[in-house]
Amino acid sequence: MKNEEKSTIEILQASENKYRELLENLPQKIFYKDKNSVYVSCNNNYARDLKIQPDEIIGKTDYNFYTRELAEKYRADDIRIMESGKTEYIEEKYIQNGQEVFVQTAKTPLKDEKGNTIGILGIFWDITERKQTEEALKESEERYRTIIEYSNDMIWTLDTEGRFLFFNNRSEEITGFKLEDWRGKSFAPLIKKEEMPKVIEVFHKTLSGKAQQYEVTVKKADGSKLILLVNTAPIYSKGKVVGTVSSGRDITERKETEEQIKESLRQELEKSYENLRHSEAKFRDLFENANDAIFTSDADGHIITANKATVRNLGCKTKDEVIGTHFSDWFTPESIQKAQNNKRKYLSGEPVKQPVVHEFIWKNGEHRWAEIISRIIKEGDKPIGLHCIARDITEKRKLEQELKESETKYRDLFENAQDAMYVIDTEGNFLKMNQIGLQALGYTKEEFIGSNISKFVTPESLKLVKERQKKRLLGELVKPTDVMEMVCKNGEHRWVEIKSRDIKGEDKIIEIHGIARDITENIILKQKLKKSDKQRKLLCYLIEGTRGGKTRALILKHLTEKSINANQLAKALNMDYKTIRHHLEVLEKKGIITRGQDEYSGLYFISKNIESDLKEMDF
Repeated sequence: MKNEEKSTIEILQASENKYRELLENLPQKIFYKDKNSVYVSCNNNYARDLKIQPDEIIGKTDYNFYTRELAEKYRADDIRIMESGKTEYIEEKYIQNGQEVFVQTAKTPLKDEKGNTIGILGIFWDITERKQTEEALKESEERYRTIIEYSNDMIWTLDTEGRFLFFNNRSEEITGFKLEDWRGKSFAPLIKKEEMPKVIEVFHKTLSGKAQQYEVTVKKADGSKLILLVNTAPIYSKGKVVGTVSSGRDITERKETEEQIKESLRQELEKSYENLRHSEAKFRDLFENANDAIFTSDADGHIITANKATVRNLGCKTKDEVIGTHFSDWFTPESIQKAQNNKRKYLSGEPVKQPVVHEFIWKNGEHRWAEIISRIIKEGDKPIGLHCIARDITEKRKLEQELKESETKYRDLFENAQDAMYVIDTEGNFLKMNQIGLQALGYTKEEFIGSNISKFVTPESLKLVKERQKKRLLGELVKPTDVMEMVCKNGEHRWVEIKSRDIKGEDKIIEIHGIARDITENIILKQKLKKSDKQRKLLCYLIEGTRGGKTRALILKHLTEKSINANQLAKALNMDYKTIRHHLEVLEKKGIITRGQDEYSGLYFISKNIESDLKEMDF
């Protein structure tokens, strides 16, 4: 009997140890409190959270480990559960490693053999992640509910029989139907009859697990139609399709616009075809009747198309004489070499400076010249030939040669002219001056070209230059001929008569060409004549216009015969000496007579510059 009792005790102890080991290693936190909410024991997991050993919890309360708020909450829960005698499951906050987390706590009252409550047993575990997931799910549900209800698209769900389970506010707004009127009813009455087979096929494919997209015409509550672009997908529950969810966008306006665009495009296409036919005919006419030769050649250089000008410019009468020939049949040897090099460059993609000038030979043997512009013809990326436009420049080359010869002749005339010839810009800067002009002014070409005219004229003539420039600037007429006083390098003054004309480019003056003739001798002669005329008038005044004119005339008459002094004149004229002296001084002062250098003899002479005038006068 003792052995049996011992064996039972050992079994019970082994069982107790087993459960204690199990209890200690459970991931949940477990504790035991007496009826005053004082800790009696706890497992290792709970002790680790409190950073104590399991036996250190004995005699402690929640106030030793938690904030006052939490401790009072835990104590109130304990009292309520012990008084009710019922187990409770509580979701509550818990401090773990200094962080606030959520736990699920199961608390149950402990009773003795007599049924008296002696304490409380608690077990709890971390449900923070679950709570966060639930909150996220809740937020997600709210968000998607908001998205669905306020979406611009219609959204609805159907069961596997095609009956409405739900449709959103937008569906009600667009169709005019209410959810309560259609919940549990088939979608079929809303679909255009002709489109039902297509919609049923799409519905069955969706139930088989394949998402679909389609367009469908739907009836609205007011009887009108709308066209929807629908995306539909299966709804799964426990791996099984239990219905469909669809979104529909009203594309009625878009479809109408598309139809309008299609019709417009059709009309435009027809118009384009018609224009293309006219354009093709017009291009063909332009091609055939162009003044320039237009032709195409293959990659080997054989002519495959040619217009009338090509035939005409080769001295032929028909296209048959040109089509199929090689370009080398028409070019000189030098041009053949140039054309072969250019063809190689064209076909290899190298740049060629255009236009290219070639010498070609007419059918009758006449040599002519042409400017040719070419571009590559491609088939895909492969060069297959050249498209060329050629302009006969034979006459142009002749004119250029004549112009060149004319320029040479003009240059010779310019440089060897007897008069100075020059070119100035609108600011008065010399651009050109011939040799005679440079020699007259005493400058070399390097010293002179680029200098301004103001450097070579007197201040008075500079005023004239500026006046002429101002008139040109205002568009007023400028006198073609003028006289200017020039200043040579050595300081000598010379007068020139200029004749100029304006050279225009693009309706504005760009240069002034001029010829300057030296008229210095003429100017000097005129000045002398002018001076002589003044002296004649003075002489007449002194003799005829004053009271002593008669006496002065007698004095001059005697002096024309011979030089005499004042005393001799007084005796010869039987006049007072002082009177004679007075008249001699007046005549001398006016330059009519001069006095000899010998002051003792005191002889007077007639001035040389009026001798001729006195001889012409009748005394």
